[in-house]
Amino acid sequence: MHVQPPKLQLAPSAKEALKALLAQMADRPVVALIWTVGAKMQAPGARDLSDLPAHWGVGFYDAHDIPSGHTVVAIDGIPFLLGGESDHMLDGGTLHYSDGEFSVERRAI
Repeated sequence: MHVQPPKLQLAPSAKEALKALLAQMADRPVVALIWTVGAKMQAPGARDLSDLPAHWGVGFYDAHDIPSGHTVVAIDGIPFLLGGESDHMLDGGTLHYSDGEFSVERRAI
């Protein structure tokens, strides 16, 4: 399946962080950017859950275990999993990494 990758750029900090994470994993890892809505988190030592705002999460798949309907596309030399419903939201964005967190910044249209 041919998938047109979103016009996503990687900030140097994000590219280096992804390369470091990928180097720690066995086999052939692939980056998955997942739009998360309605998540809850419990901080270490906290009793209550707190709501997280909608955000992009970064996860990984093994290249041998790609979900049906998805494909792997290199963006700036990094393998990304594409085919999700939210991929279009990455178009025109830049993936950043700062203070241990990834984020996607989109330009105003």
